[in-house]
Amino acid sequence: MNVRSRRLALAAILIASAAVRLYHVSAPMADTLQAKQIYVANKARSIARAPMNPLRNTLDFLDDRGGRMALTEEVPLYHGLLGLGYRVFGERDWVGHALSLLGTLAALLAFFDLVRREWDDRSALVATVLLSASPLFIFYGRAVLPEPWMLAGMLASAACYRRYLDSAAKSARRWLVAASIAGLAAALFKYFGLMVLVPLAAMAWRDAGSWRGLRSRSFLTMAAVMIAPVFAWIVVVFLRSPNPLRSGWVDGKVYPYLILQAPEVLLAKPFWAGLFGRFLVRDCGPVTAVLIGVGVLGTWFRTRRDGTGRLDASLGTLGAWTVMGLSFYVLLGPKLCDHDYYELMMLPAAALWATRGLQTLGRLADAREFSLMQAFPAGLDRSFPVGRASPPTYSHRNFLVDGPGHPAHDHTGRSGTRPALAILALAVIVQSPWISGGLFRQDEGKLALAGRLRALCPPDGRVVAIGPGIEFPTVVHYSHREGWPVHSPFLPADWRPQLARYRASGATLIAVYFEPKATAAQRASYAPLLHELPVVERHSGARSRAGGPSEFIILSLRDAKNGPR
Repeated sequence: MNVRSRRLALAAILIASAAVRLYHVSAPMADTLQAKQIYVANKARSIARAPMNPLRNTLDFLDDRGGRMALTEEVPLYHGLLGLGYRVFGERDWVGHALSLLGTLAALLAFFDLVRREWDDRSALVATVLLSASPLFIFYGRAVLPEPWMLAGMLASAACYRRYLDSAAKSARRWLVAASIAGLAAALFKYFGLMVLVPLAAMAWRDAGSWRGLRSRSFLTMAAVMIAPVFAWIVVVFLRSPNPLRSGWVDGKVYPYLILQAPEVLLAKPFWAGLFGRFLVRDCGPVTAVLIGVGVLGTWFRTRRDGTGRLDASLGTLGAWTVMGLSFYVLLGPKLCDHDYYELMMLPAAALWATRGLQTLGRLADAREFSLMQAFPAGLDRSFPVGRASPPTYSHRNFLVDGPGHPAHDHTGRSGTRPALAILALAVIVQSPWISGGLFRQDEGKLALAGRLRALCPPDGRVVAIGPGIEFPTVVHYSHREGWPVHSPFLPADWRPQLARYRASGATLIAVYFEPKATAAQRASYAPLLHELPVVERHSGARSRAGGPSEFIILSLRDAKNGPR
């Protein structure tokens, strides 16, 4: 593939990826994982307030004493950029979506460059399409979260390090610096970005042919640049501030973040269901999941045919990202039982395995005899840039059907190309946001409630949102008021003292919100509250994310005579 064709194909992929993620780009953050997005956006709102302060960590959500809650997670790099966007363009929902979209496009560009240098042009194009078409990446690639930029930093670091290893001595240093900065940026967006050191270490080891690569001055310097600032932030700021280190839900039980803190999670059904059912089928997409299976089985058959019982060195980046992804899934098992956005860094390995599977099917269709053994001829050494003393000894060139006469083929047919392209098109169509559009479904009931609270509550007033459901931070955030988001399946037994504390802290309105799935017993438990306080407004019919009609009642926290202001 010549340079012009490669650039045109890559541009088409990036344009299509951006167009797909422009779907609902101006929509509120009341869709999938709305609570997490709201916390990020609310912190950015706090940062953007004059005087702008990237280290401000207070939120509009209030604690029991009426003070603003404080929350410190990762280094507020993404929050600061989003806050800057709010200062420049105003607090509009599209600002956060556009920021994440830029990170997604950067990740796709870096992924293409990495795979092209590790394998070949056509493999890079197909792998990039499959990564872009992952349902998880379609949604979270425009969600108001730092994960897309973390993934972009990881992939850019790996691509730059690959260029460093392949470059002549005079130009190598700049790529090492770029790899170090990109890896540091990934870790600043999310601590988990440091996992990129796994594939980087694999590259260093393969390039040197031994463990000497990991002890080289260049690799150790790069690792130190990535780790030292993040470690300093964790010690100086994170561990000394309110943080969510010990949170996470599995079957209604609170679990910590790391598997070392709760090894019993390995025996929990949600852990394995999350890996096979959620990640492979839902998050990667059903077509991609099938291709992953084909790729894994084909690799296994090849090792059996070779008689070595070991994976060949041609796995390269594929093997390194697979090890990194599975290790990460096990390490954060307690959180990954119910938080799929952490899985974003596992998608590159899935796209690479699916590419390998698609190549297998194409070669099977192209083979003269449909034998699985003939589908895996040994590959040739991959091309290497001019200026390197000698080519690497590992090989990767057995991926896409490259057409007649390609040296990686022991047959010259072209019939396998069309089925491979048809499967690729099927993956893109089936896994599009219009097919998996449930991720984008808005919680119209909570948005309607937030709008009414904003209209009824004075600018200096405070609100309370309570009910059997969850994700009430959405209501407080879009009301543009300070307030208390309270998740309570049943009305608390001490609700009168709580109301007194809310009044004393400046609350003027309390809203009771019922999801469609709220039981009759839950609704009945709130009857004393509804009977005692004057009703300001009652609405029903707005659809929740579950699809059914919701109901909310706004009550005055002042006496019935004065009513709300």
